[in-house]
Amino acid sequence: MNGKIFLLIILIGLLITNNCEQSTKTDIILNRNINYIRLENQSDHSGIIVLLKELNIFTITDSLGFFEFDSIPDGKYSLIIKYPYFRRKEMSVKVENGQISPIINLELKQLIQFWIEPSETTISLNNSDEYYFRLPLFKQYSVNISDQPVQLGTREFPLNVHALVPQNFDWPFIPNPDNRPDYCYDKYGWLGGVDIEGGGLITLYPNDTTLFMEPIELNKFEKQCFKPGTYLFFSIIADLIHFPEYFKADYFWADSLTNPKPLNPLNKTLLKKKELFRPAIIYLKN
Repeated sequence: MNGKIFLLIILIGLLITNNCEQSTKTDIILNRNINYIRLENQSDHSGIIVLLKELNIFTITDSLGFFEFDSIPDGKYSLIIKYPYFRRKEMSVKVENGQISPIINLELKQLIQFWIEPSETTISLNNSDEYYFRLPLFKQYSVNISDQPVQLGTREFPLNVHALVPQNFDWPFIPNPDNRPDYCYDKYGWLGGVDIEGGGLITLYPNDTTLFMEPIELNKFEKQCFKPGTYLFFSIIADLIHFPEYFKADYFWADSLTNPKPLNPLNKTLLKKKELFRPAIIYLKN
């Protein structure tokens, strides 16, 4: 009799423990087939960063704009959605029983309107040949940063930057397998290194949802390590090394429009220079 009572006590204890585990479950996977984010006027929606602010974790959308998180506890969060040169979005969401609400079906609006198809290049990390991203176009186009006035000093006017694109303009991207610093090694082996030549800002975004990493910014002659994969390439090329801060990928446009700050004379001068915004896609392989 005492043995049966003992077994009954153990069974009740197991049931209580199981209920507690279910009520505090944190290993939640959100349904990637419901929530999606799209980019205005784009056919490829990969590489959009989706960040949970309070948890400081993020994921990246696939080519169709779908995304998912792993191991997210129930609760209320601020969700930040951002992509270079598109208007960022921040919203409040609730996670409960593996579902996020409200359902996220939205489109990010362009801050810069560009009409140039990305060039595509495959780069092998095992040789030291020079690779160039070509833009086989020759035409004048406008980059519409915003349809709202932006204050430059004391004068307000809609900001339009005009650029004459040189035919077959080249931007060198040089793998350098012979110069492999120690930090480029990990348990999987050599990651690959590159040299960057030229002026301006380069932003590389992983175009692969298995590469959970922050954007990489490379400047002139800077070296960096990359894992093989597909990357989105954004560059700004100007006649001078410096360029207006509103061209930077992480520039917070909403704040600049509500609290405009005067630009210094150097940046004012740059508005008269030829400047080029150009996207490209890079394939890095072993």
